[in-house]
Amino acid sequence: MVGAPAVPVGSPGVGGTVPRRSEFLPFAPPSIGEEEIAEVVNTLRSSWITTGPKTRAFESDFAAYLQAPGALAVSSCTAALHTALVTSRVGPGDEVITTPMTFAASVNVIEHVGARPVLVDVEPDTLNLDPRAVEAAITPRTRAILAVHYAGHPADLDALCAIADARGCLLIEDAAHALPARYRGRPIGGGPRGNPVAFSFYATKNLTTAEGGMLTAAPEFLAQARIVGLHGMSRDAWTRYDKGGSWFYEVLLPGFKYNMTDIQAALGLWQLRKLARFQQRRAEIVAQYHSAFAEEPALELPVTRAEVDHAWHLYVLRLRLEALTIDRNRFIQELAARNIGTSVHFIPIHLLAGLALLAVAPLLALLAIGIRLAAPGPVFYRAQRIGQHRRPFTMYKLRTMRIGGSASASVITANGDPRVFPLGRLMRQAKFDELPQLFNILRGEMSIVGPRPEDPRMVERFYAPFHYNSLAVPPGLTSPGSIYAYTHGEAQLDPRDAERSYGERLLPIKMALDLVYVRHVSVGYDIALIGRTIWMLATALFGRRTFPLPRELPEAQRIMQLAGDTRMTA
Repeated sequence: MVGAPAVPVGSPGVGGTVPRRSEFLPFAPPSIGEEEIAEVVNTLRSSWITTGPKTRAFESDFAAYLQAPGALAVSSCTAALHTALVTSRVGPGDEVITTPMTFAASVNVIEHVGARPVLVDVEPDTLNLDPRAVEAAITPRTRAILAVHYAGHPADLDALCAIADARGCLLIEDAAHALPARYRGRPIGGGPRGNPVAFSFYATKNLTTAEGGMLTAAPEFLAQARIVGLHGMSRDAWTRYDKGGSWFYEVLLPGFKYNMTDIQAALGLWQLRKLARFQQRRAEIVAQYHSAFAEEPALELPVTRAEVDHAWHLYVLRLRLEALTIDRNRFIQELAARNIGTSVHFIPIHLLAGLALLAVAPLLALLAIGIRLAAPGPVFYRAQRIGQHRRPFTMYKLRTMRIGGSASASVITANGDPRVFPLGRLMRQAKFDELPQLFNILRGEMSIVGPRPEDPRMVERFYAPFHYNSLAVPPGLTSPGSIYAYTHGEAQLDPRDAERSYGERLLPIKMALDLVYVRHVSVGYDIALIGRTIWMLATALFGRRTFPLPRELPEAQRIMQLAGDTRMTA
């Protein structure tokens, strides 16, 4: 590590004296100079601070730097990827092949357009998509391959382009790490092919605008993408309000708010001018790292294939744990004790929900034993449900009911239903019976927060047309509607006909509450709902029996009134 001198200090994690930097070395601090500051101040003092002349200049300079056919500045790399998929008309029923070794955004955008992400394995040396695994995963539904240039090392573009051309797929490149990498001498994002390539200018990246991104592609593709990325409008504000402009515009499609501001572009203009110098310094540090770590048996160093120029956004060390007496977490702690910052890139996408499953595995094992002792039969229960975009899927639960009974029995259980055994009643109260739905999340069929999925029979019998709007987002474990059903639902169910009373009394308000969620869905809202759910379950298990009405109720009532649905009781 290059920087302040090391001094010996006591380290509580090591039990002795270890060399330690006198100052903390952050994982990825930005390099901002006086030129960037002056350019931003100049913009603030100008007559235009949002998307305007400096954004256009940044786009032009960026395209020229990469020898790209064109460039569109946007608010993030995520926005660039989403815009590329929407512009390409990738949507429900389509599949997009991508890597699990990436940040969640690469997969989230596939979900946002309603397509199905297909995760395939990576090459062991570069951790980029393995073209052989991509080829094996191609189906008639495959519309695109989304390749991530992991850590700044370009993926095997020759092989991926050949697969995409042979199978009629679009190749989209996530180059969040890959500025200014090159593949066979050509800059990533440049060259005549003109396929969409998305870049990130986040604070930790090789070039930063604090937040921001860029999409390079063929000019005709970018012309449509520019409309998609700004509300679907035919002309932006600079075009309308600059001297000689006309106020008139059309909204051609339901677009998004993804534009970059001139304040951000002012940073980018100078960062781009310094990029070659930044890259030279990165190469010098990489050479020092290589030299320092080359003979260390516990470390596997990153590779650079002959046909690429690495961007070195990340210098990824893999630990050979068999050569160590500590694990990765302790290794990170020991570096922190020496004032050295690190990060992990990444938790593989398919393990995010898997980690939660692993954490609850002991509890699942205990519950499984209890279920078998309480009521002979299988531990798990599989139920058909209607998911996002009306797609049916199999939802998993722990069994809470006795085996047997009529096939036409109600799918809804009211309080005191004799089919539910005592342990099952306790599991339902604590929501432990829904823990296996983490597997549904792992498969991409559900999310943590979202409207609870309904039985196909209930959908067919009781859904009004406006209820189907709730299927625009993935179903989840919790939502305003499911919280309401937990706290106030029993009072609205008639034990003599639970299914009918659920469909006519409880379901309408439950669905209206979930439509409120769909209108306002955001990460912050999701976190608030998770917190509300935890509080609800904890207080219920400690004996609380009355709960306040949900804060979304007034808006839900207005939704029902506008839809002419007056069946609500609350």
